Amino acid sequence: MIIRRRPSFYIPFPFIMLFLCLSTSCHQENPVPGGRNLPEMVIAARIFLDLQTLGTDFEISRTFFQTKLFHMTEDLTAYLIDSNRHRILEIDREGRLRRVIGGIGQREIDLYYPVAVTANDKMLAVINNSGGEIKIFDRFAPKIRVISRKETYFLPSLIIGQENELIAPARKVTRSIAEMNEEPIFSIFDFNFNQIRAFGKAIKCSSHIAHLHFNLVELFADGQIIYGAYACLPILFAFDRHTGKELFKRDLRLSDIPEINRALEREREIMADTPEKQNKPNQIRLVRMNRGIGVYKGSIYYLGYEKFLLFGPQAEFLGTLKITLNDQDITSYIDCFVILPAGRMFGLATRPENRQPIIFEADL
Repeated sequence: MIIRRRPSFYIPFPFIMLFLCLSTSCHQENPVPGGRNLPEMVIAARIFLDLQTLGTDFEISRTFFQTKLFHMTEDLTAYLIDSNRHRILEIDREGRLRRVIGGIGQREIDLYYPVAVTANDKMLAVINNSGGEIKIFDRFAPKIRVISRKETYFLPSLIIGQENELIAPARKVTRSIAEMNEEPIFSIFDFNFNQIRAFGKAIKCSSHIAHLHFNLVELFADGQIIYGAYACLPILFAFDRHTGKELFKRDLRLSDIPEINRALEREREIMADTPEKQNKPNQIRLVRMNRGIGVYKGSIYYLGYEKFLLFGPQAEFLGTLKITLNDQDITSYIDCFVILPAGRMFGLATRPENRQPIIFEADL
């Protein structure tokens, strides 16, 4: 059964400990001019794949740390995480199940708790073992490479760069919180897990658990620029991928955007934790501010608490976007999305009326 993701989370300490064991100055932005006189776009989507017709059982577990549940390549092959069966489903553009990748076991090709998936025209990359390793599959040959380092944990945000580098946040969870607070936000790695370049500095937090949650980011590479958004903090940033220079960093709390303000109000309602203060040592409570980021023709698509927020090249707020399906707003039912270079958006969502999973497409 597919359940719509709730915008707030309450995570018990035993789950966090199991999760960890498995892996052994913002610039001010000008207020919105005129308060709310910016446009709201509405784009009609259509069903690309009805996932109930695949011909195999599967389940999508929408846990907090499974953020990249699917990916769509430019040849319109979809990759979907079948969470509880520890495998990836490869689906062709006609909606047919082409092959099953992984499954629990001891072979190199097997998977165990995959939490993120991405692909390009040649390779498929999976963050496996709840963040303990990255497995890279050749899409068209039985070749595989495993990237794993003892005590290193990959946060579930993974993209493949233009030169086939892997771009991901990596944490050493056995380090002190002071050491973790000095780590970069994310890094570029080669296939031998050599760090090519590091970007920025992590948000300083009061505990290891808070560090992992508040430094979870969504990433998108567009040419020379890598864009990102923190999942649980309304902060948007961009870096030059070749120099590591920060191009901008925007704290959206300073922008008086109504959609951000409502998410902040929800934080106050549930007395959410902050990076500096965790209210209970064995629990963490927070609101998911961002569920994905993409860029097309210089516009940044930020999938927020309620709807898409649109920003310009320097993160100036342009307005909002809703995705509709059969005249129903499905924006809050979208789990994750991909924008292809041709200007087509594909997203994993559930139908509002019956919570059944679909992959939709929309033209930007």
